[in-house]
Amino acid sequence: MKNAKKSLLAGMFAAIAAVSHAADVEKLIVRQQWPWSTSVKVECTLVDVTSPVDLAIEIYNGANKIDSKLVENALSGERFAIKEGGVKTFYIDPVKACGAAKASIPDFRVKVAVVPADDKYNEVLYKIVNLESPYDVQDVTRAMLLNGEMGAVETDFGAIDPGFTTGLDDVIIWTGVTNDVKYKSTHMALRKIPAKGKSFKVLQGLYVTGKGQLPGFDTSFTNDFYIGVFEVTQTQYKKIRAPAYGSFQHNNPLYSAYRPAENLYWGNDLRGVDEYGYMWPDGDHTSLGADGKSFFARMQNNTGLVFDLPTEAMWEFACRGGNNTDLYTGNAYSVSDAQFIMRARNVNAPDSDALAPSDCDLSQGPNIVGSYAPNAFGLYDMLGNVAEFCLDRYFSSELPQGGIDPRGSSSPQLGHDTNYRVMKGGSYSSANIECNIRSGEHQTYNSRRAGFRVCLYPDFSL
Repeated sequence: MKNAKKSLLAGMFAAIAAVSHAADVEKLIVRQQWPWSTSVKVECTLVDVTSPVDLAIEIYNGANKIDSKLVENALSGERFAIKEGGVKTFYIDPVKACGAAKASIPDFRVKVAVVPADDKYNEVLYKIVNLESPYDVQDVTRAMLLNGEMGAVETDFGAIDPGFTTGLDDVIIWTGVTNDVKYKSTHMALRKIPAKGKSFKVLQGLYVTGKGQLPGFDTSFTNDFYIGVFEVTQTQYKKIRAPAYGSFQHNNPLYSAYRPAENLYWGNDLRGVDEYGYMWPDGDHTSLGADGKSFFARMQNNTGLVFDLPTEAMWEFACRGGNNTDLYTGNAYSVSDAQFIMRARNVNAPDSDALAPSDCDLSQGPNIVGSYAPNAFGLYDMLGNVAEFCLDRYFSSELPQGGIDPRGSSSPQLGHDTNYRVMKGGSYSSANIECNIRSGEHQTYNSRRAGFRVCLYPDFSL
């Protein structure tokens, strides 16, 4: 095969089945999908499956084994935590397996071994929250993602764009989540952030007048947490609580439905209020105002789970996606790179062909969630759509000092003008977007540049 993009001859294939478990491979069929396609379809018939198994797959050019890392990135389909026998189908992209656009594999061979299932494939990487009764939560495991049950996934951050890099050695981005408006309306998807035992330097690289660029403050976490894949949309917000004071383009529901909920108060709308606004860090995640009518109070009441805004440290750790650079792409800040992150893949809401171009003017407000490039955790729009509220108090003269599970400033709220809360990520109205950027918004003010995403805390249930 001189050019993998053109053809793969069926005569090149030799299939080998190996057995290393009670289960067995009874039949293995390897075929090219179409003469003009690089996709190779493998049908593997399993028998005697009495406990979950994985398929260990190797590809050879004759006796020469192809690099396992390249092979893993070239595979998709049913391979992990298989609980029943029968025909299992997976696919191989030989171009990815060879790591080049053109390849020659004159003696293409596939070897399949049945092995006991690895517990890591039961790890819950995403949670999907139903925002309508019965408000149940679906766990999405690593196996479900890699087996293709949830649609498209990407395990190579560089495939999002060749210029993107990450310090993470375990990348699984659920790219298919952007294709279903369910996750922007009636349901909410959250991604696990593997923070337990990890450390990083919060605010690393932030420029401060008189101090220059900060080296950052050592910060670590005692537990993992989950955070929203998208910013909360107007439709999602309305499923939980009636909107306050209107929203961006609220007179055009078709346009606004899948854009971030904004123009909201940190107090009242999101967390409720008490007499002095001392709810955080003096209180806890259940200190959400006495009337129980705020967004997070209702989320907690509906689901029985500990939903709240993230702390600044949690937000920044999640945003960086394994990097310590200004941008989560692994690059230092530049106007061109920032603009590239914020490129819009689609500027119209789904099924909105009737909208006039003027209704899609992004200079007037945020874009549809999921429009901008994700980071290596698979979080979308972390930079530049709407600035996102965090729990922490904000003082322009006081920087967070890091620590273990930091809760932000404990300085007392001395008066009305000090009741500001941290906002992260920058917004559509600012060209200044970096992982370390921080600003403040008064907890009793509302702003069209201010939105939020939800965090599911480690203790999970109330």
